Amino acid sequence: MCCFPPPPPSLIRSWNFNSPRSFGAHCQPDGTILIRLREGVSIEMTLDRAVRVINSHSKVAVALSNTGNSSALIHPNGRVYQYGSKVEIITYDGMRKNNFVRYAKMWQKGALFYRETRYGEEFVDDVLQVLRAASWWSNEDGSDLFDVNGFRITQTPDGLVRITNSNNKSLIRTSPGNGSATLTTNFMHCTASMGQTSHLFVRRGELRMHFDGSQFVVRNAGHSAGFDDNNRLKVY
Repeated sequence: MCCFPPPPPSLIRSWNFNSPRSFGAHCQPDGTILIRLREGVSIEMTLDRAVRVINSHSKVAVALSNTGNSSALIHPNGRVYQYGSKVEIITYDGMRKNNFVRYAKMWQKGALFYRETRYGEEFVDDVLQVLRAASWWSNEDGSDLFDVNGFRITQTPDGLVRITNSNNKSLIRTSPGNGSATLTTNFMHCTASMGQTSHLFVRRGELRMHFDGSQFVVRNAGHSAGFDDNNRLKVY
């Protein structure tokens, strides 16, 4: 059951789900849902709510498995892959001011998009049924909103996309304008951006990793270590 507030009936739009238009929701031949938004952002999802977001303008991709137990972020500043209690990270400078490549793993004792999920030609009719129950409307501020398959998708006039799932308490956010991305699940919180605030940040419990394009720091509670902007190892 979805807990999102319903949209005003007068604002609900309808569309042809099989239309080749670039904007809107579509059923793909492989039995998945495709939602094309403005500014080069697209969202794919399966019937059981695995979701993948592509921000083509910023070369950003975010994926979340149908169970919410694994997720991934691809960004010009690096890549993050989370599976269960483990997080693997690789960072590099998306602004290309240096060629440093750094790695980190968050590990605590105790993938991805299509694994163990329903997709394929045999599910096309099910996808169409889900899309017929979906809603799309525009707010007075120019934002477009979709309620599709248990997800609330919002795109503001400047292109910022926000995706929430009320069941998993997960959040995906990305902006074509500044190359920012956010991924929040029950297992970790991750942010990344380009420009003046270029960075990649990952938090899991008391474990932290922050990378600003040159300095790379990992923290565990009160302990810190990493590499400075001259690629020298430092322990704080």
